[in-house]
Amino acid sequence: MYARESGVDLSNTTSYLREWLIPLLRSRSLYNKYLAYRHQGLDVYVRFGGLLLGLIYVMTLASSWLYYPQLDPAEARQWLLGCLLVNVMATIPVLLAQFRFWRNNYDLMALPFATVITVKLAVMPQLFSHPGVAMAESYFCILAIFLISLALRLSIFSVAAYIGLSIVLSIALLLAILPASAIAWDELFFYLIAISGVCMKVSMIQDANQAQTFILAGIIEEKNLALTRLADEDGLTGLANRRAFDTALKQQWQSSKRNRTALAVLFIDVDHFKPYNDHYGHDAGDTCLRHIATAIRSALLRESDLAARYGGEEFVVLLADISEQGALNVARRILEHIDMQALPHAGIGPGQHVTASIGVAHTVPGTSQADDGFRELLRRADDALYQAKHRGRHRVEIADPAGCGEAVKIDLDQDAASNQELV
Repeated sequence: MYARESGVDLSNTTSYLREWLIPLLRSRSLYNKYLAYRHQGLDVYVRFGGLLLGLIYVMTLASSWLYYPQLDPAEARQWLLGCLLVNVMATIPVLLAQFRFWRNNYDLMALPFATVITVKLAVMPQLFSHPGVAMAESYFCILAIFLISLALRLSIFSVAAYIGLSIVLSIALLLAILPASAIAWDELFFYLIAISGVCMKVSMIQDANQAQTFILAGIIEEKNLALTRLADEDGLTGLANRRAFDTALKQQWQSSKRNRTALAVLFIDVDHFKPYNDHYGHDAGDTCLRHIATAIRSALLRESDLAARYGGEEFVVLLADISEQGALNVARRILEHIDMQALPHAGIGPGQHVTASIGVAHTVPGTSQADDGFRELLRRADDALYQAKHRGRHRVEIADPAGCGEAVKIDLDQDAASNQELV
């Protein structure tokens, strides 16, 4: 889905950097997943936001200790107010980001605070007469642009908006305070505009690489899921394979044992399959098995019911939380669906069609039963299948509950309710 929906050529980095944004935006579902992916990375920065704040506080104290004594009273007040503004504007978004609502809207939340900090740091170097303080403020402006554009992991949209607003507001504020001839445009260009351009470019590459990582991770995840499906799926019929069935049976046995719920296994075998193969050929035999699988699948009405190909022409069905009569109803419905296929079987005589025999075993696992008691349940279903074959085929037989551990009393008066559950 990721490669198909994004339409990105991952083999060409230049093409990718040019094309990653539009394909992501074209698929709303994919872009929402990308935002969720970015928020996962953001959580790290939120958790360690206190360290960043600590660094800002330390830098503020150190610079104040160095430069405050050298300023005249008016500039000293200006310095203190500016430091207070930066610390407040840095603290509020870190605190708000601890709450999920604000974290999910982190880009919009951070934008006004980041812009205020940058405008303050961009304007102040032009207002201080002390060259050391002016230089320190310009360095702080450069550092702030780097941290906000790159370290905060804002989206490319937010970085573009932040940089654009910071430049426009800084120049507008300077022109409102100072005459144009008094503004050091060359210095302003270096510590604000040029650095912002560099950070914008780096942010674009960073965001594109992050999007590429997201798409590649999605492709890898889909490949792994496909491999898992292949490992658990029978290649011929599309049902679960024996490995997947054995795993599900073990897990369901433990669950039924804990919850004292009923469990049933149906063993299904296609009647006279060898004559069918001999008469029609193995390709037709494979087609026949696919039809049988379709009939079994269509007869199961609950998502929790699991059908699998056990081997050759044998199939199994696992039914959880079902009565004995309910399991019999499922078995009979499977036979009906197979009969509706009406697959001709001239190998056993003219006018004959493919049929199947089914053995059913039902129990409620008791606490005294072994953890591998599911093997006995499977054996009983196999024995019932043998009885169905022995008594004429094309029929359902249920295993004798004797010897299955703790006795289970089935209330046959509830058959109608069981049937209603299965419809």
